[in-house]
Amino acid sequence: QAVVSVLDQKGNAVFTTNGDPALGRHGLVWDGTNNFTGQKYTSGVYKIAVTALDSQGKTLESKTYTNGKVTAVESGKDGAEANLKLGNISLKLSEVKTVRETPPPPPASQNAAAQ
Repeated sequence: QAVVSVLDQKGNAVFTTNGDPALGRHGLVWDGTNNFTGQKYTSGVYKIAVTALDSQGKTLESKTYTNGKVTAVESGKDGAEANLKLGNISLKLSEVKTVRETPPPPPASQNAAAQ
């Protein structure tokens, strides 16, 4: 069993759903709607929490990762580590697992054919 929650900056759950219990990487798409109250949230900083249990009900270790567009790079001061900015979120370079170029959109003719 796995439960995935989106938490606001105060640690309150604003969205909860059942997650895929299979081992491996899984995605989550959240449209910003609180599934408890129906309130629509604005952009901001949210955390993702995963609670996974084995068949005996024991907690399993889980890790969460997020994707974002790098908007700036800040050099470290006085030999400190550089930071990547993703909007108003700052990450130490050592926290980054992968950097990929965003693939370009398909040509307009392919977009029309796909619709």
